[in-house]
Parts: sequence; structure tokens; C-alpha cells
Amino acid sequence: MKGINHKYIILQRRKLKIFLNAGSEPWEAPIGNKWYQIDVWLESLFASWIFDYGYVGYIGDITSYLADRYNKGVTPVHVQHFIDYFKASHKVEKLDDCSLKDVFLLGDDIEGCPVPIYKYDCAITKEDEQMLLGKIQNNQATAKKILEDFFSMHMIRFNQSYYPKWGDRMEAKYLADNFLAMHGIRVRDNQIQKKTTAGDLWITALVCCIMVTLIFTVANLCGLLNGWTKWIVFFIASPCYFIMLNTSLKYSTTRKSKKK
Repeated sequence: MKGINHKYIILQRRKLKIFLNAGSEPWEAPIGNKWYQIDVWLESLFASWIFDYGYVGYIGDITSYLADRYNKGVTPVHVQHFIDYFKASHKVEKLDDCSLKDVFLLGDDIEGCPVPIYKYDCAITKEDEQMLLGKIQNNQATAKKILEDFFSMHMIRFNQSYYPKWGDRMEAKYLADNFLAMHGIRVRDNQIQKKTTAGDLWITALVCCIMVTLIFTVANLCGLLNGWTKWIVFFIASPCYFIMLNTSLKYSTTRKSKKK
């Protein structure tokens, strides 16, 4: 195909190499009964969503992009046909192993590396792309924060705002997710999970204990602990007991994981 320059995307999680059809010229694909040109950056994002099945709701995202950029009248049938055509027209190679060092740079000297955000693109230079990937390679655990901070400052620096109602942090978060996806990188929210420390669990348990104490104190003052009404009080307080039990189990799991 004219314009191909053998760009590709490596899906780190699935160890797949997806060859991209767009190059110096866009790739053409059918959406409904018409053919549209798709640039390599959006193609790489679609490749990540379509071939890496871990993306929840990717069909909805693809529908939004096709409608926003190409055909407002796109239907679910058109979308499914597009996905089927995408799969059939892309060469896929299974890799024995891969690492973040194998990530392919998508940027060029003219357009840089545009990161799609629905009907817009947030363009960064190819040097920025290389710099960000280098930081991610050195510290994958903080990849999302690195990217979110970069895109937040990038939009401020160049006075860019794509969806003002979202707020700049939400825009930056979305751009960070898409930057990772279009380079085939999957980063779980381990940072969020790690924030649930033993201290947090103890605070949760303490709050529940205070709630139980308040419930029984009020019930006692109202004379509800005498007779059959005490069971109503126990029923009202039961969610706190379940939360404390769950907190205890999480704390036990946290202690075990630390010992490994």
C-alpha cells in the first residue's frame, strides 16, 4: 500500500506486534458505505483497543471516535464492520517476549506525535514522545502520574483546552491513558491500590466502631435495647460489622503480601 513506512505497535500485555497500514499517507477504511482516511496515531490507538481485549468499553470509544471524526450517522452495524475489517487488514505477529524498550516511536518531524482525544488531537513533539517513553521505561509504577503532569502543563503552556467542562486534570488523565494505549502499554492502577495502607484500614475500622457506639448509645437512650426492638438496632448496625470484617480480611492480606 502506498505510504506504508512499516510502523507498528507492540502490545506489551499480549506480546503482539501489530503492523500499522498508515505511514507517510493515511490508511483508508470503510465506515458505512464510504471510505475514510485514518492517520497512524489514531490507527495505533484503535489497534491497541481492538487487539488487546482487556480494554473495557473499547467498542463504545471506537463508536465515539468514528462518529466525531468521520460519520455522524455511524451505526452499531457500521462499527462492527469497521472492527472486523480492521482485524482482517492488519498483520499480527506473536512475540516470544517484549519489553518497554521495544516500544516504537510514532512521531515525526512535521506532525510530532498527536495524541487523540475524541474529535481533537493534542500534538506533542517527537522529542517529547521519546522523553516520556524514556521516563516510563525507567519507572513504570509512576507512568500515569508522569504523563498526567506532563499533559496538564503542556495544555497550560500552549493554552490548549479540548473539553473545558471536563477540567484540565480530567483531560490530562484521558490523554495519558491514550498515550499509553497507542504505544501498546498497559499500566494498572497499582498506585491507587497501594494507597490503601494499613493506616487507612485502621481508620476505616475506627470509624465503624464509632458508628456502632453511636447507634447503640442512641438506641439505649430511646429504650430500644429492651425487648424485641434490640434486634432492629442490631440490624441497623450490621453493615458496620460487615465493613469491619472486610477491613480485617484486607489487613490480613496486606500483612501477608508484605512478608513475601
